[in-house]
Formats: sequence, structure tokens, C-alpha cells
Amino acid sequence: MKKIAKTLLTTTLLAGVIIPITASIPNVYAASQHDSGKSSEHKQTLDQTRNLAAQGKVINSEHFGLGSKKKDILRKWGKPDSTESTGDEQEQITYEKRRVSFFVYKGIVTSVTTTDKRILALSHDEVEKAWGKPIKHDQGAGQVYETYKAGKNEIDIHWTNVTEKKDRLELVNLVVW
Repeated sequence: MKKIAKTLLTTTLLAGVIIPITASIPNVYAASQHDSGKSSEHKQTLDQTRNLAAQGKVINSEHFGLGSKKKDILRKWGKPDSTESTGDEQEQITYEKRRVSFFVYKGIVTSVTTTDKRILALSHDEVEKAWGKPIKHDQGAGQVYETYKAGKNEIDIHWTNVTEKKDRLELVNLVVW
């Protein structure tokens, strides 16, 4: 009788340990699959961003990029949400819904900025892992600016939240010039 009670107690204890562990395995697997999927999406975004930057474009700028004419952008996209004069024959035109800004000099695009949500979701570690060390790194006033090459063009990434650990930097915008 003691042996049966002991076996029953041992079996109950083991079941109490094994069942919760095995029940959590699908959740752990699902979480790792989600992180893996997110990482894959971010890698794809980084690849797409670098390819577009080599062409002088950013995500959401469609076929407009470096060298595009302001009048062509206006004809296709209409009036920008905001226009800011930045000096002699220089201005920045912004399309908020598209999350794209064009810096224009004498009617020609000289840089393109994006604040696309896919870009803003990237971490500093992901960018550095995919693209390596930046060719330039400037830091000050709680901001970090890093520059990468993309073909003959350059990509400037603006990060903020410098007081936190490097992996907590927040991407503010990405500029191709």
C-alpha cells in the first residue's frame, strides 16, 4: 500500500512539473517565431533601404529621388503638406501622409528624408549588424548622427535618446543625399 501511495505521489508531482513546462513550449516557440519574423522584416527593410538609397531614393518616395525636379513631384503628388524656405532658392517640401520630405535647391532635389514607420522601428544594433560600422559618427546635445555609403550616395541616420544604452537609441529619420 505504501508503495502504491508513493508511486501515486511521485507521479502526481512529476505531472505537476511536466505539464506546465510542456504547455509553455508552444508559447516559447511562437514568441521566437514572432521575433524571428520581426527580425526578418527588419532585415528586408534595411536591404530595401540601402538599395533605394543607392538609387537616390527612400521608402515611400516612389520614383522621386536625388535629381528629381520639384515641378514633377508637385505635378504627380500635388501640393505638399508643408513648405519651408531654408535660404536662397532652397526649400524643404514635406508630404506628411507619405512620411517623405525633399530638400530642393533651384528646383532640383538634393536630399530625401523619410520617417517611415518601418524605418523608425529599426534598432541601432540591427542597422550596425546589417550595414557595419558607419563611415561617420557625430554625437552631441542628446543626438547621434551616423553616415553610411550606398553606392555613390550617403545615408544619414539621426538617432535620439542618447542618455540610454546604445540599444535604446530611437531612430528619428533617415536622409539620402
